[in-house]
Amino acid sequence: MEALIAQLQSRLLDAQASRTIWMERSKDNARELNEAYDAMCDIAQMLDCAEDWPSIKAALASRLSKCS
Repeated sequence: MEALIAQLQSRLLDAQASRTIWMERSKDNARELNEAYDAMCDIAQMLDCAEDWPSIKAALASRLSKCS
């Protein structure tokens, strides 16, 4: 019986660790999605009101270099 309890406790700890890792990855993914959304909004604003295409290309290149 004690062996079974120890095994169940071990499985529970593994499940808790897995859930913690999953939650941290989810937070990272949410941050990345928020950053990508912000970048898309910035680009949309630039395209709506910019008349100088070279400056748009420079801004996009700058944004892309920050992401890599």
